[in-house]
Amino acid sequence: RYNNGDSIPLKTVGNEWIQLNTGAQCIYDNDSVNLGIYGRLYNGYSVMDPRGLCPTGWKVPHDSDWVNMANYLGGESVAGDKLKSLDLWFGPGTPATDEIGFTAKPGGSRILQGNGAYNSLSNMGNWWSSKENGSDVLVNRQITYANSNLAQASNSKKVGFSVRCVRF
Repeated sequence: RYNNGDSIPLKTVGNEWIQLNTGAQCIYDNDSVNLGIYGRLYNGYSVMDPRGLCPTGWKVPHDSDWVNMANYLGGESVAGDKLKSLDLWFGPGTPATDEIGFTAKPGGSRILQGNGAYNSLSNMGNWWSSKENGSDVLVNRQITYANSNLAQASNSKKVGFSVRCVRF
């Protein structure tokens, strides 16, 4: 639900997902087991919806919040490993330490290709930021099993990624 109590539509059909220009959420492979492990994936429209995706007193982090966290951990080139959960990541990747209890899980994504296919469960995690990079693009942060980085990318708001709210 949005912060005001309105529901965020659950979209299970891929070709419906990629046609949206309004907020939506899904569960990887429409499998409730994945919900319990990885949580939900949200499109960028839900992230930027004025009704608020996060509870009162919390927000979707701006990219500068991600940068600050990465700097605290020693820089973007090493922050990924320091944020990864100690399990669930495809191996043999780089070592996860979960140094600050962030417990980043490889929840994959919902992409535009393949009519809104699910992609990269167990080897990649993507999290939205609230930084826009054009009218239909948001900056996101990405961690993969294969390296130590907390990488920055920009993606269409139609894509589905995880969200971590931060207190402000």
